[in-house]
Amino acid sequence: SQSLFGVKSKMKFGKTTVTAVVSQQESQTSSITVQGGAQTNTFSLKADQYEENKHFFLAQYFRDNYETGLSRLPIVISNVNITKMEVWVTNIGAAVTDNRNIVAFQDLGEPNPYNPVIDPVVGRPPYPDNEANRLLNQLDINIVRDINQVSNYLKGGAFMFTAGVDFEKVESARKLTASEYSYNNRLGFISLNTTLNSDQTLAVAFQYTVAGDTAVHQVGEFSDDGISAPRCLMVKLLK
Repeated sequence: SQSLFGVKSKMKFGKTTVTAVVSQQESQTSSITVQGGAQTNTFSLKADQYEENKHFFLAQYFRDNYETGLSRLPIVISNVNITKMEVWVTNIGAAVTDNRNIVAFQDLGEPNPYNPVIDPVVGRPPYPDNEANRLLNQLDINIVRDINQVSNYLKGGAFMFTAGVDFEKVESARKLTASEYSYNNRLGFISLNTTLNSDQTLAVAFQYTVAGDTAVHQVGEFSDDGISAPRCLMVKLLK
């Protein structure tokens, strides 16, 4: 579409005539491509926006080694093999069979904790593990297991944790079925089939082995570890 707006002024000073024209063209040009009977438009969208709130690293170790793991494709450079996984999210519907109270910690299993209140264990290998720092030893487990006391306990006293950053408690969290997510057992990231809402918490527990080592490493607690409901499970906070 095109439109032209302008003003023409004509003035005379003695024998001198001055004509001035000021105009502004107001128009918009667009290109429309029709292919197969449908209109198509080209736009730019970053990958982290397109798949937002669906893909998460299981620990900082896997984020730090992700580029190295992909450096010699199709060979994946990783000596880790994840063998077991449980995934928990905030339940936004009716209660289901696999509901549990959980307390999720950001620094659980991290050799280099984000919060300086948590003491690291010096001399351990860099792999994530429940024993990689002293968080579980510093906590009063009996209070943490109580969904009604855990928030006040963690936000006060010696910890001064921040809810939503250092930890998150979720009452009656839902355990996802194996068909609702997938994970890369070598690179250590999880992919959800559906996008999480902004107010939903995501937490995991997982086991893995390291090549050349017979030990089984674990981060978080599983629902079959003998911790009966309604006592809280302690798991790894991802979101």
